Amino acid sequence: MLAAGDFDLMRPYFEMYRRALPQARERCRKFCSHEGAFFPETMWFWGAYLEDNYGWSDTRAPSLPVHLSQNQYIRRHHSSGLEVACHALVYYRFTGDTEFLRGTALPLADALLDYYAHQFPRHGGRLHISPAQVIEQWWVAENPLPDIAGLQAVLRELLALPTRTAEGASFFIPAESWKGPPRNSENPELYAVFSYHHCVIGSQDIETGRETFRRRSHTHDKGWAQDGIQAALLGLTDAACESVTHRLTTPSAYDRFPAFWGPEFDWIPDQDQGGSASHAFQLMAMQSAADNTLHIAPAWPREWTLDCQLHSPGGVCRLTPGSAPEVELSGPGVETLTVLTH
Repeated sequence: MLAAGDFDLMRPYFEMYRRALPQARERCRKFCSHEGAFFPETMWFWGAYLEDNYGWSDTRAPSLPVHLSQNQYIRRHHSSGLEVACHALVYYRFTGDTEFLRGTALPLADALLDYYAHQFPRHGGRLHISPAQVIEQWWVAENPLPDIAGLQAVLRELLALPTRTAEGASFFIPAESWKGPPRNSENPELYAVFSYHHCVIGSQDIETGRETFRRRSHTHDKGWAQDGIQAALLGLTDAACESVTHRLTTPSAYDRFPAFWGPEFDWIPDQDQGGSASHAFQLMAMQSAADNTLHIAPAWPREWTLDCQLHSPGGVCRLTPGSAPEVELSGPGVETLTVLTH
């Protein structure tokens, strides 16, 4: 939606969390006895837990602390709020909407960071995120990468990302430590690529990200999986092309409604199937970095042609990439951009 310039269509998403913030703050005071706010991974539009996820009064274990949900998939999965804060700050970078920054982005970021600052102890001055879990994949973990990458994306400085070296190559791991069997089919270590853009084209950790992508456990590129998006952000053109092509040519189980993909992981219609492909397609054509560097055709195959118009933080970008991509920029922030053609 950012690249398409559909800024108005994004506002209800942010508004939902802004309106739910007072309740989230009060929940944190009552449940955790400190300031801040957290949003559960699954919740109603007004911010409350889904009843069966939190646990009905007649089924909820009496020994379970009040701040923990009965559903173990989301019990300590609170990093989604960091994604919202990160999205909000990127939205501001694209739009320059200072009213949105003051009224929505900063209050969300402030409350969510407060939660992490008060909820977890510090060891040697560093935040130690434990007990914790790695999204839905690992239920027992310390210092999960998605949380750390999310905090770094919002603060740009908090903890060093955990990495591991094997056979002379560095790659990201899901957490500093984790236990138990995997509970889902996710690649949480790749949150350093998407959705937090820690290692992407132009970053010093790009090769670590690529090695992590090559070693990923799950390659089921369908539904809500992010393989194509991550491949594009890492400049892996062949993998990005394969993902987008496969997703958009896979027939629907319901021929009458071609865009009603699914069921993959969850439901029909599966908007994730097309949404993931669309975002990967945009990132193949253009990527904008936090330092206002605009990467043109960073993962675009030379044999493909394209005629499109995408939005960037500096303005509108008209692209006709091919063997020699042509770029036309217009907008009030164009003079602040550094444009790199790949």
